[in-house]
Amino acid sequence: MWIVQQDETPDNVVLGVFDDPDEADGYAEAIKDDFPGHVIIEEYPLGYKYTDGSAGFSDIAYPAFCGRAYRSPGSP
Repeated sequence: MWIVQQDETPDNVVLGVFDDPDEADGYAEAIKDDFPGHVIIEEYPLGYKYTDGSAGFSDIAYPAFCGRAYRSPGSP
């Protein structure tokens, strides 16, 4: 499962949930200007628990997925 979030606020509001990484990428690309530098995608396998760890982030500017998790341009 792929979750598109914005990390501009501390609670990382969920913007979309997808079962296909390409759909998640397309959605993140379409909304990235709404949250400049703060749109992230992270992969969560079904049955995910935060205690199991999570995927790393990479930059949305590089659509070649690094673990299919990435951070939008301008992010720290």
